[in-house]
Amino acid sequence: MKVTTQPLNNCEVLMTVEIDDQQKEKLYKKAARRLAREFKIPGFRPGKAPYNIIVNRFGIEAIQDETLEDLTTDIFRSALDEANLEPYRQASLDSIEWEPLVMKVKVPTEPVVDLGDYRSIRLDVPEVEVTDDEINEQLNHLLEHYTTFNPVERPAQPGDFLSVIVTERDAETGEVLLEDHATTMLLEPYDSDEPDFIAHLSGLSAGEEATFTHTFPDDFRMPDYAGKTIEYTIRVEEVKEKEEMELDDEFAALVGDYDSLDELKDEIRQKLEEQKRIESDREVGDRMLQMLLERAQTIRWPAALEEETLDDLVETRRYDLQQTGIDFQTYLKTQQMTEEDFREQLRPEAQQSLRRKLVLEEVARQESISVSPQEVSYFLSHMFPEEGTLDEMMAGEKGLILISQVHLYLRERKTLRRLAAIARGEVETETEETETEAGESGEEGDAEAGSDASPSDEDAEAPASETDPHTL
Repeated sequence: MKVTTQPLNNCEVLMTVEIDDQQKEKLYKKAARRLAREFKIPGFRPGKAPYNIIVNRFGIEAIQDETLEDLTTDIFRSALDEANLEPYRQASLDSIEWEPLVMKVKVPTEPVVDLGDYRSIRLDVPEVEVTDDEINEQLNHLLEHYTTFNPVERPAQPGDFLSVIVTERDAETGEVLLEDHATTMLLEPYDSDEPDFIAHLSGLSAGEEATFTHTFPDDFRMPDYAGKTIEYTIRVEEVKEKEEMELDDEFAALVGDYDSLDELKDEIRQKLEEQKRIESDREVGDRMLQMLLERAQTIRWPAALEEETLDDLVETRRYDLQQTGIDFQTYLKTQQMTEEDFREQLRPEAQQSLRRKLVLEEVARQESISVSPQEVSYFLSHMFPEEGTLDEMMAGEKGLILISQVHLYLRERKTLRRLAAIARGEVETETEETETEAGESGEEGDAEAGSDASPSDEDAEAPASETDPHTL
């Protein structure tokens, strides 16, 4: 067997496998024996019919078709070993000639991504700041959360909390839209498109009711009310007034384990700064990623990977349509397109998604970013805090898919955060500090410097697909 390779465009290698006559004869006879075992040949026991009988009965083409099984498995794997090739995705048979026996196979190889000197990129990033107004806004939210309402024996007024019974009718047709519906409402200013409950309910005591109409605009957000005039009959059942609270040390102690209001404010400031830093990292990381996509010197991938990405995107769109109650084939008919047309329409989006994914993977590789099983478990436990829900989600193949998705999500998030740190000029500083500490502390410093490293990606990834890339 002679194996030669020829690089092709877009991460593929054309592997040519030439089989000598002696090996070809062995392959033919092996294929003939399988046919002899599978089909009954008069006068011969299963598998014992001579080769020439098998050829005469089934024809050389049947022998060759059966030989393909060995060519695309054992022979193909041996050829890969000889050529020192590792398929990135499943290979495809390009052509085969039988006289002489020559098989040509297109073997996908790993994507090639050259990002250049991305670590030198810097972006103007505003410092994260938290204003006193933002802190006061959070304090006011806390005040609302801890506010209580107490029943009162007086007419309702703005700011009160009412228990009411509501009946709604279409003023034009008399149709009852809502009848004797018990609910609660806070007498506070409403959107101008909605009824002015303050004007109509203020001054009513428990047991009293008011009847009034309101015309909703044609573009009102609730279609059942848009453009209609509704007659409301509202009976007040109970009036409650707000118990005012003061922002002081006593309130801080009520909220949590705080000795003073200033201590509560400090924690609010820290949490707001952390939240703003996360939002900033996300925004700056996305800006950096876009720059890398525009500046990348090389981003190439095998056609098999693009088709795989496109397959996933098509299935996602099909599922989205089904969720909205639209049959996929019906949708294609209304759009006057075939499935292939639909697929090709999505190809640019698949290519863009693939470019983004490959750039992020290359950054993660160069920055040694990984995700540990503990990080995946922690994330999943917070996604499904209810007892038993996580165990249910992790059952069988569904659990493996979920783990893989979470792993990819966390690695992307960590990679974008690293890109944001590079944009701020923080990564080089961190590296220099680590090297200095290690140099001063000797072996102990080396151990500490490496203590934050996460296990390799293999620890958290789901098992590979059952499709063997070493088989055509």
